[in-house]
Amino acid sequence: MLQLIALSKNVGQTRIAWYGVIFSVALVVALSFGIINAKKIKLTGDDILTLFLYTVPLAVICARILYVVSHPNDYKNFVDVFKIWEGGVTIY
Repeated sequence: MLQLIALSKNVGQTRIAWYGVIFSVALVVALSFGIINAKKIKLTGDDILTLFLYTVPLAVICARILYVVSHPNDYKNFVDVFKIWEGGVTIY
């Protein structure tokens, strides 16, 4: 019988979610791949890094906005919208 892998693990008082670890590794692999292949599209590694540093935070902000728009009843006051550490990011 197969055992399911726990979706999160507590390390001290910090909760580490597996999807976050997998997503972080995927970002590093994508960045590395982009830097290695930058010359093929006539860019430098710095161009790829700059693009990465703009798009990743923008993607997180947009994912949060999408979650808030699709779950409006979860927020009783406007300040709760900014509490991203309490969960609520939509990734399709």
